[in-house]
Amino acid sequence: MSTFTYMRYWLAAQLLIIFLSSCTLEAQRSSLFLSDERDVVIPFEYDQEFIIVEAVIDGRVKVRLLVDTGSEFTIIFSKFLTDLMGLEYYKQIDLLGSDLSRKIKAHISERVSIGLGKNASVERSLLVLENGSVQMDKMLGMEIDGILGAEVFKAMLCHIDYGKKKLRISRPTNLKRMTKRHQAIPTLINSNKAHIYTALTIDSVRLDSILLLLDTGSAIPFMVHDDTLDELVLPEDLTTGVLGIGLGGYVKGYKGRIEKLEIDELDIEDVVTNFHSVDSLYSSQLEFLRNGLLGNRFLQHMDPIIDYSRGTVYFRPNIKALKKSKHDRSGLFVIAAGVNFSSFHVIHISSGSPADRAGLKSGDIIRKLNGLSAKSLSVEKIQKRLRAKPDKLIKMQILRGFETIDVEFRLRDLI
Repeated sequence: MSTFTYMRYWLAAQLLIIFLSSCTLEAQRSSLFLSDERDVVIPFEYDQEFIIVEAVIDGRVKVRLLVDTGSEFTIIFSKFLTDLMGLEYYKQIDLLGSDLSRKIKAHISERVSIGLGKNASVERSLLVLENGSVQMDKMLGMEIDGILGAEVFKAMLCHIDYGKKKLRISRPTNLKRMTKRHQAIPTLINSNKAHIYTALTIDSVRLDSILLLLDTGSAIPFMVHDDTLDELVLPEDLTTGVLGIGLGGYVKGYKGRIEKLEIDELDIEDVVTNFHSVDSLYSSQLEFLRNGLLGNRFLQHMDPIIDYSRGTVYFRPNIKALKKSKHDRSGLFVIAAGVNFSSFHVIHISSGSPADRAGLKSGDIIRKLNGLSAKSLSVEKIQKRLRAKPDKLIKMQILRGFETIDVEFRLRDLI
């Protein structure tokens, strides 16, 4: 994976929301169910390795929310929207993104109904960000109104069925039925966020009790916060650059391969790994600090079920599919902008990558890619082409200032 695919991963979708001021949210209706005993089935879109559902806020306004098990609370990105709805706020707080680098102002609106699926709703507090704090549309090239946090699934079973593109929410009494083909994984639930215990092997050194967040708000397959592990020695072969965009701006780090990732009895070898250092100034304020995360590009091959009532995660791994996962081979970091998100801007290029050696620069605008005009492209389509096999020829026409330039390069593995 390279910086192009990273640019989406540390977005607000990757938020680890942390209260910096002391506040207690008022108790609200905890069950996602109405009066019947049926499972709640919520269809979702799976776009650019993000899970997106439709919800109805306060019984009136439809929104598109990104499902984020790495965020405790549900968030709306635009205060303008909730102001129009006439929602009242009882408190203003400061939040940190998962990059732990910048405070963001947010307002709390209590007891707001969130409708999901055909017949389910739940009351939750909403965290409403100041206008312009997060620009998910520009980063992802699609409309996103906010985040559906893990608190919605409190005390329930949540099956994320990536194959059928459905969330199935069930009562804890249905555990045996739902997990009969799955294996239990050592788990810690903290602030309604699921973490699993793993082990890493790097340069023949095995590190135990590595705590990883299950984060559906991140498309990064696997990330390690290197400065949370005293005995960690980074692999020798690394690439350096921008990993993505968080609330605090660009998130920088490294990418390399580790020998092995162990999850209970599951061993995965030669794993592409992202390394990011947590800001010590902000991490010192946290009572709980994880060692890394597993995102959608990994979890989609695990068929995960999270038992929020008992604090256990269940996997049914498809290792063959996981090993076939494709990674970006260009080194491009791109965002979408403009009308219908049809303007694709180069934000960063990995040093020494094929795109770098071809002369591409930050600020370039992609006009054509292998014969397809920008109007025919999307972030997902660009990503697919830049994940093609090594030695695949990529031809681009870019706009640099007022000059149109044709460039070409061949894809290759970056690590």
